[in-house]
Formats: sequence, C-alpha cells, structure tokens
Amino acid sequence: MSPELQERIEQEPRITVRWSSQVEEVIRLLAAKEANLAFLLNPTKIEQVREVALNHLVMPRKSTYFYPKVMTGVLLNPILPGEELVVPGGQG
Repeated sequence: MSPELQERIEQEPRITVRWSSQVEEVIRLLAAKEANLAFLLNPTKIEQVREVALNHLVMPRKSTYFYPKVMTGVLLNPILPGEELVVPGGQG
C-alpha cells in the first residue's frame, strides 16, 4: 500500500460494524446515536437451513443464529461411562 493511501486511511473516521439479535438493543443504540444505521432482518427458518445443508452448501455468517444455544462442550467432549455431568443451573 502506498504511503499516501495509508495516510488517507488513517485520517478517515473509524466506522464500526456491529451485530445484535436483540431489537431492543438496536433501537437503544440508534436512539443514543451509538449507531447510525440498522438492518432488521427476518430470522432464517429451520427449513431453509435444512435445504442448504442437504444441498451441501454453506450459510452466510450470522445467518443461523438460534436460541437457546446448544451447551458448549457436551457435544465436543467425550462422556465416559459412569461420568457425572454437572449442568449449570440445572436441578441435580
């Protein structure tokens, strides 16, 4: 990159792109002028995700936000016979 272009980029105001799944948060950011623009999108339907997967395609980033989230680690770590699992906040 040329020094002139680098200098021009450094002089430009910083633009930050943020992502949120919470409409209330987006509205608050806009009202507080912490954001200048927002896009509110309809959620991806599970049928759409299934069709993409069956066709061996990949969904765009952040297009497959699902809640509640699958617990991290339970599907990634082996569960040994006789091992006791502790679920945070669960009844035990």
